[in-house]
Amino acid sequence: MADTTRQALEAAIGELEAALADAGPELRSTLTQQLASVRHALAVLDAAAPAIAAVRAQRRALTPDSAAFFQPRPPAAVPAWVPDGVTRGAVTPALMRCPDGARLYEDATTVACANAGHAGQTLSVPHGLTLRFRAGGGLESQGWYERGCLRWEIRYHPNGAREEVGAYVGTEPKTYVEHGLHTRWAASGVVVAQTAWVDGVRHGWSTLWENDGYPIVATRFERGVEVERVMPDVGAR
Repeated sequence: MADTTRQALEAAIGELEAALADAGPELRSTLTQQLASVRHALAVLDAAAPAIAAVRAQRRALTPDSAAFFQPRPPAAVPAWVPDGVTRGAVTPALMRCPDGARLYEDATTVACANAGHAGQTLSVPHGLTLRFRAGGGLESQGWYERGCLRWEIRYHPNGAREEVGAYVGTEPKTYVEHGLHTRWAASGVVVAQTAWVDGVRHGWSTLWENDGYPIVATRFERGVEVERVMPDVGAR
């Protein structure tokens, strides 16, 4: 899946170039460094591509039982209504659906529903949907807050594909307590990680795959303690 990684890096370069074109003097140095770093990563990927292809060509097929065991689980279904492909310019108050009592706050890269801060507070408290956008206008993340507490979030790769989705159950603002199944994808759409959480502690199976979907390892936890590890079984050549 070197091609999909390349696409993700190329998308990131496009976003940074767009941001650099409109950036003020105070941001240009930082963005230039980031752009150079991503371009370097792309060059390294291209140099390593033949070796990666050679290693993958030597892998043996999984046994049927192992293939079934390492089949990714359906990701958590979060109640998102905003399309993954929405752009900053397409966002309207009606799309945001702010809860009663919350108002809309927005700037060039963020649109959020929030309650006004209490006496002595200068910051608003997120309540409802928050959308964050990249410099080029593509969606970077969307999440739902309940009086400052994150309840679910979807993150996106620079190419617009989903990167991660999961739910949260924290009761204090700015704490992120994972709960349920969290899933992460490569930019190609292939699942590369799934972790089961209960109240911020790993509980159940945590599984990793390579960017092309070939399994790496599955680890079972009980209340944060590793109790079992399974490696993929492969058949004979």
